[in-house]
Amino acid sequence: RDLDEILASQESMLKRNAKVTRSEKNDVLKKVFIRQIQGCKKLLLHYPQADCLSISHNDTIHAPEKTIDLIMEFLKIPDLNRSAMIAAVSSELYRIRLQPSHI
Repeated sequence: RDLDEILASQESMLKRNAKVTRSEKNDVLKKVFIRQIQGCKKLLLHYPQADCLSISHNDTIHAPEKTIDLIMEFLKIPDLNRSAMIAAVSSELYRIRLQPSHI
């Protein structure tokens, strides 16, 4: 999922729960998230035997069947409940949608 959408969604949730009135730390938090993602990518480079599956949030919302098939193939667990996994994806929960920024 787009990192700016994650931060906006988190801020919205915190406001609904009256835990914060305004987030001034989104820039700092975004940098932390980016460092964590970069750290994971570096770790995978050092351990090429480790398998990793990258899944697009938007692709999952729009075509959950394809994403679930990728997950099942990746995990190599044939007896997963495919229909329950597909049913767990809800586009109604995707409330914060930002337009992609074009630099």
